[in-house]
Amino acid sequence: MNQSQQEKIIDLKKRYHRAIDGRRSTVDLIDSAEISEHIYNSNAIENSTLSLEETEKILLEIELDRYVSPREIFEAKNLERVMRYINKNTDKNVLNKSVILLLHQMLISNIDDTIAGRFRQDGELVRVGSHIAPMPSEIDERMKDMLIEYHTTDTQNIITRISTLHLAFEHTHPFVMAMVELVELLITTY
Repeated sequence: MNQSQQEKIIDLKKRYHRAIDGRRSTVDLIDSAEISEHIYNSNAIENSTLSLEETEKILLEIELDRYVSPREIFEAKNLERVMRYINKNTDKNVLNKSVILLLHQMLISNIDDTIAGRFRQDGELVRVGSHIAPMPSEIDERMKDMLIEYHTTDTQNIITRISTLHLAFEHTHPFVMAMVELVELLITTY
């Protein structure tokens, strides 16, 4: 990314913040209107069988026309809950280990409570394609290093910071499941 592109991004961010000043309720209304589509797209990446219409019905607690597994229902409801929590608390929360674990707990609850809200433990190995994630015993230190780098490079352009965070998170793969959703939420929020 060249200097001109970086400056344009900074300028667009400033314009956005000036435009929403005093209009938080409008932004919240737009976010609320788009949440079903966001959840549908996020879950579709993970091979969900839900249509956009079914996702909307689940979020509105309307009965569906077909059987849908409890897992898919909770995936949609949990992601909505996390997105609403983030929208409400982003300004209050600094990205840290506790926030990451809380978001994971919220994402996985009622799906697999044995792994919700915790990093991988001994015996929980992950392989994605040809990448073998680091051993569980390395996760705490890698996450600590990732967060230190993210917070100490706040003068660096946001695209580089987010990309670096994303790569470190994906490489470490600290959770058994819900990696895609969690990474997506982190890079679009913090």
